[in-house]
This record gives sequence, structure tokens and C-alpha cells, in this order.
Amino acid sequence: MAHHRTTIRRGGYPSQDSAETALLRFLEGEAGGFDADPNQTVADYPRVWLTVKALALKPTTMARYGNYLRNDLSREADEA
Repeated sequence: MAHHRTTIRRGGYPSQDSAETALLRFLEGEAGGFDADPNQTVADYPRVWLTVKALALKPTTMARYGNYLRNDLSREADEA
């Protein structure tokens, strides 16, 4: 699976230190599997995350998380 990096630009930090802290948090999230796609909706994120994690999760965990998405999270999103 090829991963193509995209440039993410953020600004408006009050200091160099706060900008560097934000960069560190972004890189830690990316290393943990979080992909900051600005076009991705909150509703889409759990499905994409589960697809990415599928190879690392046990089948029973994958099934349980899939059930949560179908039965709980999608219903909550519909009611909001």
C-alpha cells in the first residue's frame, strides 16, 4: 500500500514553540495511523480507521468494532 505525503499547512500560532508543539502532535498522530485528510468527514473517519487497522486487529476485535460502527455510531450520526 503506497502512502503519498501531502503538504498540510497550518498557521496562526502565537509563538514558534506552540507551532513546534502542534507539528509534534501532528507527526505523532500520523505515526499512530491518523491521516489528516481535510476533506474527510467525521462520519467517514471511523470506517477508514477500521480499514487501515484491519490487518493488525484480531478477527474478533475487527468484528466487534465493525458492529459498533454499524449499530451504534452510524445510528447516533443519523439522529444528530
